[in-house]
Amino acid sequence: SALTRKKASPAALAIIYSYVMRALLISGHVDFAVRMQLPASPSALPVAEVLPLRRREVVISAEEGVVLNTCTSEALVQLLRHLKRCYWPHRWDTGLDSPSHGVHGSGGGFLAAAEAALGQAELDAFTLAVSRTAAHRLDRGIWTSSGAGDIRRARAACERLVLLVGEECPQERRDLAALLVITGELGWAKIELETYFA
Repeated sequence: SALTRKKASPAALAIIYSYVMRALLISGHVDFAVRMQLPASPSALPVAEVLPLRRREVVISAEEGVVLNTCTSEALVQLLRHLKRCYWPHRWDTGLDSPSHGVHGSGGGFLAAAEAALGQAELDAFTLAVSRTAAHRLDRGIWTSSGAGDIRRARAACERLVLLVGEECPQERRDLAALLVITGELGWAKIELETYFA
């Protein structure tokens, strides 16, 4: 949607710019590599930093056709957190998303997911209607539903976040465990929670 709407988060733009530069490098239109840095402000554009001594032949391995990744992992983590929130199948508490709480976009969905997994969620009429519609769509094999998220995509984002920042941000393991409990994968959820509490 970033390409069609011409609007995107700095993380999405950094990844797109990185791929454009990669294509230009592979095709030989440029002879240098750049690293895409996220800006300090969420409304600013990503910044390209030319990598010193990284000429085309150093960046592209001719034997395997492998190209050095020049996008920072911070951009990927930020984009995965946006995707996790976008596809999260439960209510998201934006009051827990403040960077001052140390969660940076990853803390607001756990309580609602835990309440749903334990069967303690209090649902209003709108949420019940959305839940019924989502359940009907799931029965027919449609995994997404307006207003109800997409548990498979949220889980995929959580799994990748655990791989990237699971050690520094243990709440990513906690969130993955909540989704695993809801999908019935209790053994894996237990492993993730034990790691989270360790």
